[in-house]
Amino acid sequence: MLDYAARAGDLSVRRLSELIRRQFRVNVGICTGRDMIWLGERQVMENEVCAGNRAESVACVCSYRNWFDVLQAEPEYPVGITCHAGLRGIAFPMVVHGRFEAILVISGYLRDSEDRFASSVHVRLNAHDEAVLTDLGLELVSFLTAQEDEMPAPFVQQDRVFMRLDQSDAVSQTWRDIETFAS
Repeated sequence: MLDYAARAGDLSVRRLSELIRRQFRVNVGICTGRDMIWLGERQVMENEVCAGNRAESVACVCSYRNWFDVLQAEPEYPVGITCHAGLRGIAFPMVVHGRFEAILVISGYLRDSEDRFASSVHVRLNAHDEAVLTDLGLELVSFLTAQEDEMPAPFVQQDRVFMRLDQSDAVSQTWRDIETFAS
């Protein structure tokens, strides 16, 4: 299992999670099934159910552990989740070398169509916002699960078609040399 606490300190991970937290006012964390590791400062809303209440905070973490168990059974795609307090989120399975290890959770909002307590304090996101959060979450998962020994994908013919400036034999030979030495 990767050391997610150490990975949470990576500059790219910190910056991306902080961007998500600031822009959408949501929480970003990793649940390993046993531990909950918050990335960046935890976003506490003015009337958040779990803020300052130990029993509610424990129930909140239990919600994430339940989703960890659900995703462990089928860790294929990010799924929409709802915590014990009725707030929404997205859970992303984190799979390393074919083995499920953890989930990334982005949570703490309502959908803009929901009228929970008619409060303007709760963060409200629309479908577009959730789509953007999904893209950002997938990118964050990719940072978190990257292996130090992983090499970039091989340079393939389709990739260079847009980079080719000239169709001459000399340039074609240069591309073949680059591909040979790159592999």
